Amino acid sequence: MILLALLKYVFYLNRTLLICLKKCITSEATITKRIVKENCQFLDEEIRINDSTSGKQFFDFLVGNRQQIFFSKIATSFILTPLENRVVNYEIRELSPLKKKELQDEAGALLNLNWVKQTKIDSTITQKSPEALLLIAIQLFKHRRMNDNYSYPETYIHLLQFLTGLEIGVKNDQGKFVWEAGDFFDDEPRFNFLVFFVKHYQQFSWNEQEFRFINPHLSFRPLKKEEYLFQLLGNKNDSLAMDAFIQLSSCPPKKVAIASSEYFDFTMIKNDFIPIFPCAFITKMAELTAYCRDHGIDYEGSDQLKKIIALLSTELPINDRIKLENKLIRNLTLEEITALEYWALVYESRWQLGKSTKRILNEFYLKNWQQILAQPKHLDLYLKKTTLLHGLTSYQGFYNDYRKRFSPITAEESKALNNHTTKDIEVKAEIDLLLVHKKH
Repeated sequence: MILLALLKYVFYLNRTLLICLKKCITSEATITKRIVKENCQFLDEEIRINDSTSGKQFFDFLVGNRQQIFFSKIATSFILTPLENRVVNYEIRELSPLKKKELQDEAGALLNLNWVKQTKIDSTITQKSPEALLLIAIQLFKHRRMNDNYSYPETYIHLLQFLTGLEIGVKNDQGKFVWEAGDFFDDEPRFNFLVFFVKHYQQFSWNEQEFRFINPHLSFRPLKKEEYLFQLLGNKNDSLAMDAFIQLSSCPPKKVAIASSEYFDFTMIKNDFIPIFPCAFITKMAELTAYCRDHGIDYEGSDQLKKIIALLSTELPINDRIKLENKLIRNLTLEEITALEYWALVYESRWQLGKSTKRILNEFYLKNWQQILAQPKHLDLYLKKTTLLHGLTSYQGFYNDYRKRFSPITAEESKALNNHTTKDIEVKAEIDLLLVHKKH
């Protein structure tokens, strides 16, 4: 029966090979490979289905293992190695207090979902049976196809988090740990999640005091500060999200980079206050603030400067805006300009500030360009900003102006760059890039 179910795939593979020999392309092989991947969960060491898999290889695999291959009702897939015998890599961390509160508020709706009632999972939860955890994981994997009405993973993940008080990270097809519900659209993390609960659900028991299932055999780590702040970026509360963004901008760059790798820009945006690409911005900003701290550069600025920045962030009559801009162009020093740039990055979503900052920076750097070239500290800082901010996407796009100011590069600029010494690897690379462009 298994051979009959899968031989069609072999037929399409062989047929595709013949068509390709005639320099034709067909989508049948792609479709059938996708069908096989959706309905088979074989280990890579058993057989790996990819573009180079031939029909003969797959046929030989089926014939050689026809007595061992079986259909798993739990996995709704053909498998060779039972789920309980598989190895799954996972990490566990505690939920933040804020996320616990959000899940508590969401619990009533989660427990009354149609799929929860249709599968009797609500009754299993009422009975406080840990089997409920396995049943939820089964449903998450069962409804993995995009045309399924229940394919979206959020409710499954949130319900499991509410019932366990834990975040469980498993690996995706790229070998990267994923945590957020939005990362479970693909089959790989869903399947790994299922294997985890197949192996561990019986170790859970209901705890009346904590009102959740607990598993004393599993170790978990506290949520790191940067991880918690990244969760807050996606909060609907504008003040919480913005405060988290500002805090992250001054966190250690390596920790920020690690935390940001778990998130995707668009899935985090639930308010209009933080930048539209928060992960990209915050990683660069953390590097910039770390550089400033190491070199004694003020990136926060005076209270007076902050007041002017706040005004420039609002709707102003054009004459009043120009007066404020001109005031900053006249009075800001090389020691103070970084603070304006920092807050313009923080409030990137405020287009009024971005528009004013673009004009201020253009006029300011034109006015102070000779000083920058003559003073190693300020040239080094400018080049650091150039390499960090180039390529950032924003409403105003002024972050790409730093490199443009060297185009076309003059003899004086070339001399300053050639004579500049720095310990910063990124600054050295930026100098090389600018000088190479000159040659071309």
